[in-house]
Amino acid sequence: MHDTLFELTEDHLLEGPRSIPMGYCGTSHVDLDQGLMYFGEPVENFIDTPLDDLVERFLGQIPFYVLKEETKVLIDRIDRHVDPFEQLHQAVEILSIEERKETFFDQLQVVLGSMKEIAEILFGPMPIDPLFFALHLDEGGGSPPAFVAKTLASNGCDAYKAIQGSLLSFSAKRVGYEMENALKQLQTIDLDEMENELGEIKDKEKIFYGYNLYPFLKVDTRAYIFEKALSERFMDEPLFQKAQLLKNKLGLTPHSHAFSGLYLFFRGFEESRLYGVSLFLARLNGIGAQLIEECQKTTLEIHPYYFYRKREEG
Repeated sequence: MHDTLFELTEDHLLEGPRSIPMGYCGTSHVDLDQGLMYFGEPVENFIDTPLDDLVERFLGQIPFYVLKEETKVLIDRIDRHVDPFEQLHQAVEILSIEERKETFFDQLQVVLGSMKEIAEILFGPMPIDPLFFALHLDEGGGSPPAFVAKTLASNGCDAYKAIQGSLLSFSAKRVGYEMENALKQLQTIDLDEMENELGEIKDKEKIFYGYNLYPFLKVDTRAYIFEKALSERFMDEPLFQKAQLLKNKLGLTPHSHAFSGLYLFFRGFEESRLYGVSLFLARLNGIGAQLIEECQKTTLEIHPYYFYRKREEG
């Protein structure tokens, strides 16, 4: 196993490890020409698979854990005015104290088995749309939340801290809030002034949320699946028509979230500030699958090393 995977140059030190393999992922990968793959097959092959079967294939079981009543009371006291991911972060901190387990695997079972109930305590009933959920279980093992969780776990943190790390990463604009931002951007753009507004956004080098997100630079089949699902039921909706017009005018590769937030919106889930929570509930299965693999190892996997470079004056 000494094949050369890539040539490391000094430029990579400036770009970061975005295009550099960091390990193995046994659940999914991203093919640059075919998009997201689950277990070596295109993700679209799994959209009709019952969710329980899909989750069980990722995790080896259907996670379930019964919280103590005292734990629920403490979680219910969390301030609802703070960021949703911060609320979940605090809830996991409560788990680490009130539902403490000794082994990493048992700790992970507590989090995986109780997260949906925790979300419902904090935010009310969370609609689980089968299509949305199935398409967002994992992202090739390379999403920032998964990477952060694995980095923490591989350096000795417990499962609670690993999941809290992934939650912090989810709070980034281009991770957990991509869907919400893409929907807001779509709603804000004036249809009659779209050409001018797009020009201004490009001139100011602002982000087009939902587009050109690595590694989906050529194709993200999930975007087309959501667009197709929307066209079957909401073809005449002005907001959907605007989304299609925006895609055509941009000429960029649409990522899943160019249409997934709009999909949730038209499916009746209008509280966009919780879109990231829905994404986390799905993605936790992929993160959990990787952490289960991680906890079976005895050596460090991710331990960064930096070269010294003299600081430039001024």
